[in-house]
Amino acid sequence: MAAVNSDGRGRFFTGRRPCIIGHRGAAGVAPENTLVSFRQAIQDGADILELDVYLTSDEQVVVIHDAAVDRTTDGVGKISGFTLEQLRSLDAGYRFQAGGSYPFRGKGIKIPTLQEVLDAFPNTPFSIEIKENNRALVRELIKVLDRNGRLSDGSVICASFKHRALAYARRLAPQLATNFSKPETVAMMARVKLCPALWRRKRSFRYVFQIQRKVGRFNFTNQKAVRAVQALGYEVQVWTVNDEREMRHYLAMGVDGIITDFPGRLRKVMDEISSADR
Repeated sequence: MAAVNSDGRGRFFTGRRPCIIGHRGAAGVAPENTLVSFRQAIQDGADILELDVYLTSDEQVVVIHDAAVDRTTDGVGKISGFTLEQLRSLDAGYRFQAGGSYPFRGKGIKIPTLQEVLDAFPNTPFSIEIKENNRALVRELIKVLDRNGRLSDGSVICASFKHRALAYARRLAPQLATNFSKPETVAMMARVKLCPALWRRKRSFRYVFQIQRKVGRFNFTNQKAVRAVQALGYEVQVWTVNDEREMRHYLAMGVDGIITDFPGRLRKVMDEISSADR
């Protein structure tokens, strides 16, 4: 699992190098948010697995990115309209295309529950994104994490760009590390630029700064911005970076982690940089 500093704050990268964060597993090479994708990401060198969660009609926390099953399965309809048993009948590898074919169709790949993913990867850190402002989803997510001892061990980032969902998660589990919601991200960038001291006050919950390359009018492609956020004690993770040149750009900038659909590609780039520095 992720190491924990002496002050109790989790570090979500391992060793001396930045962390490789598998976006929905290894979404570029396997059906996203499935056990197949997560296994591939770990095999390809991912340090952390990123995934997304929704709630079924019978209040089961399932791992899927979209509110509906249409884009990734052979089914149609919103997750909230399915029971877990009904979701089990869908083929989660149906839509994944590679080289003009559909190599994962009919392979028995299912939409997993969060519990199944945690069971399959008990020693792996996770970044778990709450996809909707749904208090029931947040409550059930916290219950699953608590049952698995994942609330305060420094191995989970609770992420969301839905401010109300994130605020509710912090209220239920203030010990859980979170990212910044979208409005917090924009405010943070403005305050870091204008007056960093505004963000130095003590907080009851822990932050990880997960950032797109550009948020609104703020372009996060400069080292000054990264260093400013890190100086406030927050880790900086950037997403979603799939191009090798961009990977090198962010690694040179000193980010703490890169979220990518291709963990193997990022691992290769990092190994090449490491070899060149010897």
